Parts: sequence; C-alpha cells; structure tokens
Amino acid sequence: MFEKLPSEILVPATIGESKYKEKGSVFLGAIYGVESAAAAEARLAELRKTRYDATHVCFAYKIVGEDPRHSDDGEPSGSAGARILNALERRGLVNALGTVTRYYGGTKLGVGPLGRAYYQAAKEAAEATSVREKTLFAEVRAEFDYSHTSPAYHALNVAGASIFANESGARQVVRARVLPSAVASLESDLRDATGAKAKLTVGESPVYLEA
Repeated sequence: MFEKLPSEILVPATIGESKYKEKGSVFLGAIYGVESAAAAEARLAELRKTRYDATHVCFAYKIVGEDPRHSDDGEPSGSAGARILNALERRGLVNALGTVTRYYGGTKLGVGPLGRAYYQAAKEAAEATSVREKTLFAEVRAEFDYSHTSPAYHALNVAGASIFANESGARQVVRARVLPSAVASLESDLRDATGAKAKLTVGESPVYLEA
C-alpha cells in the first residue's frame, strides 16, 4: 500500500522569502508548507488577491505521492514554473509550494536570463526556509476481545505502535500509528496472541509525522 511512498520527507517548517532584481524587474520568491493540492491552490488564490498588481504570479508545488504541478502564468514556456520546481527539488522539499511574483521593470530579459531570475528567486527563498523531517506511518485499527487486552497490547508495544485513541464497546478498539514495515508482523502477532480473533485494519491514507 505504501511501497511507492518515501519513508521520510523534508517539508517547510517556516515561510521562506526572497527578493531578486534583474534589469528593473523585481522577483519576489516565497516557499510555503502545504499538505494538499487544495491547500496550495487556496494559498495561490490568496496571493493573487494580495498581489493583484503583479505582472506574473508563477508557481510550482509538490505534494508527496502526487505528480508535481507548475505554471508559467503567461511567461515563456519553461522559463518560470519548471525553474521554481527545480529549486524545490534541489532543496529536497515536498508538501511545499514555491511562488515567484514578478513586477515588470520595463526591460525584456530574454528566455535565458528570465529563467535564471525565476530560479534564483525560488532558490534563495528555499534556502531561507527552515525544514523539518517527517516519517511515514500507517494508521491501524486493532479490534479484539477484552479478555485479550493484555496480549494484544503487548503485540502493539512490540510493533512500536503509538496509540492515539481507545474505544470501548462490545469489543476493545485501539487506534495507533506504526511504521509500514511493522504492519505485517503486528498482524501476525495479534493473530497469535488472540487465537486469530483480533481484527487489524490498515488505513489507506499515508500519515507523515515528526518521529
């Protein structure tokens, strides 16, 4: 389920900003942490409102497990969005949105210098961004009889599970996070500990947390 996802990622912990000038044009770079494409688009909409007088608002964002997206916003193809994405990847960032807002200074730069200006603004913003490392976890739901509480909890502890919720009903239900590599052994241990009466359900959505 999680085989194609990285076990660890670097994400922005703070907003990084930069200001780069080239022949009168001003390029304002910024890097934001975002958890989804929808969050990135919402941030972009907000930025376009506050910088309504800008000539171009170019961007790239990369969400873990998804294809990256970028836009030149009317600049020559390949001169802006792809360069911003390069800056994100150079810093190793995911769940990140990079933007460069251009205020035209009256002099055309040409595709080469223009691309370098967008890249430099994004690169400096990325370098100004503090980062934090997050680890991939799977969320699991373990259901078992109350008579098996002790051995079931032992199996969870052996798996290194971090329990974040308990539910009481006809059976005991424990919700926890474990490393994906520990899921198979946890399922086996729970089966052995409860005479195959425990039920383990693995959530489909990846969860990245600071270890």
